[in-house]
Amino acid sequence: MKECVTHHFACECREVKFAALEQENAALLDLVEDLARQHCHTDTAFGDYKGQVAGTLVTDSGALTTDAIALRRLAEAGRFRVVAEHGRMVVGYWPENEPRKEAQP
Repeated sequence: MKECVTHHFACECREVKFAALEQENAALLDLVEDLARQHCHTDTAFGDYKGQVAGTLVTDSGALTTDAIALRRLAEAGRFRVVAEHGRMVVGYWPENEPRKEAQP
């Protein structure tokens, strides 16, 4: 019986640690997103080109390594969508600028 109690306690302890790590990860992603939104360039796309849609607000890394890494990481977390990339240049959309949104009724 003692093993079950100890095992149960260990599981609860791991769950608490996992929840704390998830909160820390979310806070770090919030920080990375805030920095990327301030540092990366967002402007209107002039024409349809490599996933960019004319007339929409598209964001790019400005060919800066750290910004490219940040945008890729945010894309992995579902907070940004990459439409094109080459080396340090990453181009894509923030969710609120997403041109693929379904038409709202």
